[in-house]
Amino acid sequence: MIELFSRICPRMIVQCAGVCDVESCERDPAFAWAVNVDAMRILIAHAPPDARIVYCSSDHVFSGDTGPYDETSATDPLSVYGLTRVAAEQLMLARPNTVIVRSGPWIRRSVPSAYNCTSR
Repeated sequence: MIELFSRICPRMIVQCAGVCDVESCERDPAFAWAVNVDAMRILIAHAPPDARIVYCSSDHVFSGDTGPYDETSATDPLSVYGLTRVAAEQLMLARPNTVIVRSGPWIRRSVPSAYNCTSR
């Protein structure tokens, strides 16, 4: 990333990479944490400060017990995968100029034309 960002200075970074196989995350939590959380620390550390980061998260940050959910709903993950997504969201939200986009069947729109997004 250091070399990449020394050559280019993007105005926006869409971060949609990660381990999203829930069973794989349960079998190897250290791997899930390394890819889904530690890699976000590296991205944040090296991304140009003015670049907007759009972080693609998941409805797995919620248990499904109290939905539908919106951007103000408290997270309550049930799986290692969900826990890593919550941890990555927290890292991203601590960085200015970042947007979290959550997708999945448990997400509702707070207004008819909006996606479930949280930004800082």
